[in-house]
Amino acid sequence: MNSAVTRDMLEATRMDNEQVLDRVQNLLLGMEERMDGKFKAIDRRFDEVDRRFDEVDRRFDEVDSRIELVDRKVESVRAEVKLHNELLAPFIT
Repeated sequence: MNSAVTRDMLEATRMDNEQVLDRVQNLLLGMEERMDGKFKAIDRRFDEVDRRFDEVDRRFDEVDSRIELVDRKVESVRAEVKLHNELLAPFIT
């Protein structure tokens, strides 16, 4: 009878251990799912930041092209003023 009680206690302990393991596994799965959700949210935020940087980069490119256009116009005006000065120089002195 003593061995039957011991066997029952061992089985009960084994079941308790299995229940604890199941509980721990469930908790770990829940943590993994929550972490997965948080990482996905972070990825979405990074994607949004990346999109915004792309937009800023595009705007800088537009400003660069406008500055180049102004530079070309200023150079053209400078060349024209120089030519006028050269043409008018004999009449001014």
